[in-house]
Amino acid sequence: MSGDHHRHRAQAIGDLAVLDTPAEQAFDDLVLIASQTCDTPVALVSLLDEDRQWFKARVGLDICETEIGQSVCRLEIDRAGLLEIADLAADERTLANPLVAGEGGFRFYAGAPLVLKSGAVVGRLCVIDTVARPAGLTPAQRALLWALARQVGDHLELRRIARSTDRLVELQTALIEIGEVIRRSEDSAAMISGAAAVVGRVLAVDRAGIGFVDAGVEYVDFETDWIAPGVASIAGRHRFDDYGDLRHNHRRRLPGPSPGHLPRGRLRKRRTPGSAGFFTRSYNPPRCGSPGTRPRPRRWSRLPFWPSARSARRCPGRGGCSVT
Repeated sequence: MSGDHHRHRAQAIGDLAVLDTPAEQAFDDLVLIASQTCDTPVALVSLLDEDRQWFKARVGLDICETEIGQSVCRLEIDRAGLLEIADLAADERTLANPLVAGEGGFRFYAGAPLVLKSGAVVGRLCVIDTVARPAGLTPAQRALLWALARQVGDHLELRRIARSTDRLVELQTALIEIGEVIRRSEDSAAMISGAAAVVGRVLAVDRAGIGFVDAGVEYVDFETDWIAPGVASIAGRHRFDDYGDLRHNHRRRLPGPSPGHLPRGRLRKRRTPGSAGFFTRSYNPPRCGSPGTRPRPRRWSRLPFWPSARSARRCPGRGGCSVT
């Protein structure tokens, strides 16, 4: 598997958010049909993770995953063609595979690629027999296996779309909730605390709060913050020197570093001098807000959003606003 294809596949599988999810009838039905159509005791929807293959649906196999090195599905995966091996015990690529070696091991394999709309190949719909098949599948069986694999790919896409829709509804509901928090708040402290709690919950982070950055970009001050149970508060003053290149990027109006470039569990932030904005512990898409004012919901809904100099002048906070 080439590096570019591997990264593309890993990203696509991550976007699907399907690994380690419960069984779903739509996929179970497709592997059952594949098993009956190709007259094999085993049929699998195999998804190729970085270090394992995981079975979204399976017939005739008790385990739900194997190490990636034991995966027959990964062979020739970048070619996106039908892979058919008449005798796994006679093929040098698979004869030493623990799933093949020994009595009762796999002997015949046929797998059609699972191709998403993006072109990423994320795995295979495969059928397996415990006896060799020198003649392989019939032309009709191959055509049906291809058709079923396309159905699996379509179901994966539909599942992703449904998940994205659910997330959008969740974010829209959060915006309404934040608006209600702002409307009911009697002072800025209550508004900050309530809005931070919503942001922390929806973004699934363990702390969130509003911090004020001094004009020299030397310090950030947190008046209050929301924290998950068992997490220490970060209220108080913090030095930007403790966060590597973050202050340098901040002054140049560059995006913040990736999570891997920051000390574990520390702040993620990008600001303009003399500004204020939400902070969260995890690096997430920015949103807009301003302490002591009522942020317009449309600013929160734009993802991602880094305030320009013009938008910073419009925002009544101290130099601009954002959420990270």
